[in-house]
Amino acid sequence: MKLRISLWLVVALFFAAFPLLVMRPDRDQGATELRLALFLLRYQIPVVLVCIGGALITLFINWRKRTRGGLALAAGVLASAALTQFNVFEFLFHPAGRPAFETIAESKLDPKEKLLAVTIKQTSRAYPVHSVAYHHVVNDVLADVPIAVTY
Repeated sequence: MKLRISLWLVVALFFAAFPLLVMRPDRDQGATELRLALFLLRYQIPVVLVCIGGALITLFINWRKRTRGGLALAAGVLASAALTQFNVFEFLFHPAGRPAFETIAESKLDPKEKLLAVTIKQTSRAYPVHSVAYHHVVNDVLADVPIAVTY
């Protein structure tokens, strides 16, 4: 029984946790792991539901043994199912607030830092990618034009 429930738990946790680990902010992602994470997200809910069903059926069949480990593993499958029901990335990213700017001479950015640059009516601003990637969007006004910078 433990092996069957453990397999259900491993599969459910893999489908629930792998995309979260790959898509963390401020982390480089390889093409293969990102492709796998997006694939897992596409089938995450049906697979986790099947795992819940399998774990519960296994528990029901072996109920006479009443092992605490089996119940704990089934609870783990249910917890991983709960992870699929909300977007954890909404909790990871916080609004950027009002951006502050300094001149190039005042800047302490690494010379290799990647920037997103915007020019409107001969007015330019640059936004560090690592900051925009964390917040995902920066709302700003440049030359009296509202803009949204995103990465």
